[in-house]
Amino acid sequence: MKIHYFFFEILLFFSVFFGFILPSILNNHPDGLTCWNFPFTALFSLLCSIPLCFIESFLGARKINFNKICKRNLGLSALALILLFLISTILQFAAYFADSGNISQKPVFPQNVKDVFFCIITFFFSASFEELIFRYYIPEAGFHILKSFLPEKNGSLTAECSAAVLFALCHRYLGFFAVFNALFAHFVLRFCFKKTDSILFSVSVHFIYNIITLFILFH
Repeated sequence: MKIHYFFFEILLFFSVFFGFILPSILNNHPDGLTCWNFPFTALFSLLCSIPLCFIESFLGARKINFNKICKRNLGLSALALILLFLISTILQFAAYFADSGNISQKPVFPQNVKDVFFCIITFFFSASFEELIFRYYIPEAGFHILKSFLPEKNGSLTAECSAAVLFALCHRYLGFFAVFNALFAHFVLRFCFKKTDSILFSVSVHFIYNIITLFILFH
């Protein structure tokens, strides 16, 4: 990689970290939990993440694809969704018997058609942003940078684990067990992305999981 591209990629990576990831980690009251309105913040984040990922692809990372639907990808996506609910169920049982299982902020269930509409687009924008940043950009850009300093295997492992930890910490406002749920969910969704070779399916799995989880939580 040319030296000016390398420094540009580092600058871009830290811009993403301080502009999007760190504020998410520190934010105890994310949009859309206490009331359902149009998710301007989520939309802005998504619109920023799309060109970031294409820039990273241009710099030499794995190409970001939106592949056409096929039976294999649908099967892998279904498997990923089942694994997400299995992990969530196990951790919910653990949280039930633990005093630390309480979340710091409980989402508000949509009360009318407007709330349902804004809930759906909020979850869609958020799932799309998180998949592009945490399942694509962070691990791919992280590896692309670290391979200049570390052996390929170590660089890949460090990038993958870093993305998982950052994604988990962004869910700390939901409580201790939600952090672990997000940690394991990252690896399931990253597996879905790598095996289908398309961000489309990990976004779909993430979105469906969030919607169903919200309805299960209140019913």
